[in-house]
Amino acid sequence: MTNFEVYQKMQIYMKKIAYGTSGNALNRQEYIGWAPPGTATSAAGWLIQKLVYNSSGMVTDIQWAASENDKFNKVWDNRATAYTYG
Repeated sequence: MTNFEVYQKMQIYMKKIAYGTSGNALNRQEYIGWAPPGTATSAAGWLIQKLVYNSSGMVTDIQWAASENDKFNKVWDNRATAYTYG
């Protein structure tokens, strides 16, 4: 899948944002996920990003689950425990 095709899907797919409280100096973790409408959060079918912050609260990196930015095959409910990000 080309970057353009992924971008097109991201524009029409359902979007979820989750906020947590661990992992950096500000105790803040944020995830963004995209999936086709109707995809359960417990089902594989998500593309997931993690925002990385520095101690000043600035986003320093945006990482993809399993370092894959073109596969809608992750489970949203497992975003914090099942994947490495890069």
